[in-house]
Order: sequence, then structure tokens, then C-alpha cells
Amino acid sequence: MFGCQQILIKGDKDTKAIIEYLCHESNSLYNCSVYYARQMWFKMGKIVSGFDLTAQMKRNKHFNAGYASAMQQTCLNVGEAFKSFKKLLSKAQKGELDQKPKAPNYRQTGGLFTVTYPKRWLKLKDGFIRFPLGNQVKAWFGISEFFLPMPSNLEWSDIKEIRILPRNRCFYAEFVYQTESISIQVDKSKVLGIDHGLNNWLACVTNVGTSFIVDGLHLKSLNQWYNKSIAKIKENTPQGFWSNSTQVIHILDRAKLMKDLQEILAIARQIGWGAADILRSYYHGTAKDPNLEVEYKENEPVTVADIAVSQYILQKLQATLGNEDFAYISEETYQLASADANPSVPWVWIIDPLDGTRDFIEKTGDYAVHIALVNENRPVLAVVAVPEAEKLYYATKGGGTFVETRDRSVPLQVSSGKRVEDLTLVVSRSHRNQRLDYLLQNLPCQNQKGVGSVGCKIATIVEQQADIYISLSGKSAPKDWDIAAPELILTEAGGKFTHFDGTPLQYNTGDINQWGGLLASNGEYHEVLCKEAERILVQLDHS
Repeated sequence: MFGCQQILIKGDKDTKAIIEYLCHESNSLYNCSVYYARQMWFKMGKIVSGFDLTAQMKRNKHFNAGYASAMQQTCLNVGEAFKSFKKLLSKAQKGELDQKPKAPNYRQTGGLFTVTYPKRWLKLKDGFIRFPLGNQVKAWFGISEFFLPMPSNLEWSDIKEIRILPRNRCFYAEFVYQTESISIQVDKSKVLGIDHGLNNWLACVTNVGTSFIVDGLHLKSLNQWYNKSIAKIKENTPQGFWSNSTQVIHILDRAKLMKDLQEILAIARQIGWGAADILRSYYHGTAKDPNLEVEYKENEPVTVADIAVSQYILQKLQATLGNEDFAYISEETYQLASADANPSVPWVWIIDPLDGTRDFIEKTGDYAVHIALVNENRPVLAVVAVPEAEKLYYATKGGGTFVETRDRSVPLQVSSGKRVEDLTLVVSRSHRNQRLDYLLQNLPCQNQKGVGSVGCKIATIVEQQADIYISLSGKSAPKDWDIAAPELILTEAGGKFTHFDGTPLQYNTGDINQWGGLLASNGEYHEVLCKEAERILVQLDHS
């Protein structure tokens, strides 16, 4: 038994251009195959098979414009259409049909048609599926492949083929997979009777003592509203017109277009592990060119590892999710004068490819990768990879926090039940100033643990090795990419992360700096410690 799952392709413009080209060539090949098959039928009375068509079309320019095995599937589709036509002719000759069947006809010239890839010609690598394009495309355009993400809820071993479907000016990847047959035992002694009454009301009665009424009139009105809304938007537009408005109506029962954060999370986790592997190769000197080439930007070190991982993360995310629905802010590409931070864009990826560069250079092991998805100024998805621990922490809003190793994943929860004086502060080794030192010295809890990288600090709290982290800006402040991912990792594990005055942190506001005092904790004494921190700083300012 086979199952089928469709996923909207959200690739970048280049990927979409490749797919559109393939579907256009597949449509042209389909028409060429239909022409040959019709000529064979009308002139010789012969029904050709899909394999006959494949052999005939191998020299066709449209056949050679794509990967041979994928284009062969288009010819086989035409062959199946004529095979069905042959069966209908047989039925007509036996008098089993009222009307004489017509031979399969052409598709619209210049249109788009399905492109099908059998699994044997596809490869899965790092959560992405490689689609080959063939030698002719490589010779023409210098492109030999494109990639699409593998759905997290399917097993690669079960996939049989993948179809690229053009529909409503969008493209969908349709995954055909093997699944177990479901045997349904029907109890024929139990019966449901339905009486279709006036005004589309359905009276339903069973012989097991239950009954109910379906308000079909209401369902019909919803369907009419949908059709009228679509018709109004598409009025005076070309055939096949599709827009963001029609898309919103089409997915009215889904939240925000990208409701399934788990699928996006699976992509981000794969990318997080890939980024961690790149950083480890530089850290341990196994990269092709391990020279870090340290430079300084605004008094902060930047290495070639920062740049390489930034490019890797952005390339993977944009290739998978595109630029239409998401904006991207990365520490290594952000420019103060740029429009990267755009509050008008509701969905924003905020990325720190290497948090803890000083520790990375000094080989302390305390460095991390931060990847956060922010919606309307608040994080809804986060990944923090700690390469030297070979751990990846991830969370979604309302879904809890988990830590993942190479072979398993377990949920995390912050510590609880300690006295305030027994709490442990996780503190920076390098980012310190006089005000912060004074504050730390006067808090009721004096146990301290030195850790680099905000991501690593928060990891120690969710691993119950520490309980509190405090950030206090001076001439500079932590940036959105330092805090966004770690915040969600902490709060979904039961902790809290706020300004000293208790207000939540905001991201993608137009100012990437997180000014003032920030306190992250296991949550038990959070408000008390915030007020105490404010009191201590006021005391310092007046001393």
C-alpha cells in the first residue's frame, strides 16, 4: 500500500526557476509524446506503450532537457493514458459504454506538467534530497542538481518516488511512500441511516441507540463563501492567477501559513548539526584551511569560521524556505545601515553562527551556534548547538525544550527547590565591567561558575548545573542574535528571561541591541532577584 504527502516548495528564486523550467519541458515532452501516439493510432491503428514512447523520444530536445529517468516517467504517463483509452475502446465495442471514447488529447501549449523522480536516482544528504538535472542541463546552464528538504515525518527507506507538481502558480513536492495496509473490519450489523431533509439538514440515526443532525446548510454557506471569496480576488485576472490573499483563504484552517513548526524545526536541527561540524573542523584544525585569520569588528574578534558557518546556515535556510515569507539577520552579514532588521516583516531568522568567538580562539570549548525564528518580535523556534559537548538544544513555543545527541533526544527542565542563597550564578569570563562586578558581589547568592558564550551559559541552566545568568550593558550591549535562541531554550524548560523591570525581551525592533539589565533564571526567585538587582544598582549610583 502506498501513501502520498504533498509539501509546498519554499525554495529560493533559483530553485523555483529550475523547477519551472523542468515542468515546462515535461509539458512539451508530454505533447510530443501524445502527437506521436495519436499519429500511430489514427494512421496505423496501433496503441503504443510508454516504453515505445520513451524509445521514440530519446532524441527529442525536450526529453534531453531534463534528467533522462524523470523524462521517461512523462512518456510513461502518456503510455498509461493510451492504455486506458484502449480498455475503454474494448468496453465500447462490447456495448458497455454509451459514448465512444476519444483518444487522449494535448495539454495547453506553454503550460507546466508534473516531473517525477524515481527514488533510485535521488540521494539524501544532511536532511536534503539531491535531484539530478542531467548532462544536457549542466552543459547549457552549468547546473547539475537542486535540493529540497526531506520531511521529518517520513522515513527515507519508505520513499518510492517524488513528484514535482505545478499548481496555482506554486510548486509542490509529492512524496509517494510505502505504508502498511490497514485492515478494517466492518460490523455489518451496525447501520447508519441518513435522511436528507429540507434546507440541507441531515438527520442521522443508527440502530445502536445514537442519533445526530448535521447542519448541511451551514456547511454549504461556508463553501459558497470560500468560492465567492476566491472568485472576487481572481476577477479580471489571468487564468491560473494566485496571490497571497487567495493563499490565505485557501489555508484558512491553518495558522500563519507555516503552522507546522516541527517540520521547520527538523530543518533547523539538521542545519545546526552541520554548522557544529564545520566549527569543530576549524577548532580541531581538520578544516581544509584551518587558519582562522582573526580580524576585529567593533572590538570583537571575527574568524573565517564565523564567516563560513554564517554562509552555510543562510544558504541552507534560504534554499529551503526562500525569501518571500522570511527575513534573515545574521551577526556576520548584518550592517548598521542595512535594512536587515525590518520590524514590518513578521517572520525573521536571527542567527549567530559562532557565539563565543573569544572562547573559540582561546580553545576553552565554550562556543555555540544560535538559530532562532522570531514571529512578531518574539522567538517561536530555537536551536542552540554546542559543538564540543556534541549536543544540540532545541525548542518551539509551547513545545518544551529538548537536548539532542547524535543518537537520542530527551526533554529538559530547570532546577527547583533550592534556597535563594544556594543558587549558582553562571558568569562571563571576558564580558565584565565595574557595575556588573559590583552587582554580582552584592546578590544574595554567591556561588559562581565561569562559562563563555550565552548559549553555553543557558545550557548549564537547563542542564541544572547553574540557576542564574545576568547581563548588564555598558558601552555596548548583547545583540538579538546573542539572546533570541537561548531565551526560548530557557523559557520552554521552565525558566524565565526578562529585563530587570520584568518586561519581556523584544527582537527585530529596528535596534538589535538589548540594552539595560537582563536576568535569566530557573524562575523560582526571578522577580525577587530582578528587584534586588535594581536596588543594588541604585545604591551603586548614589554611593
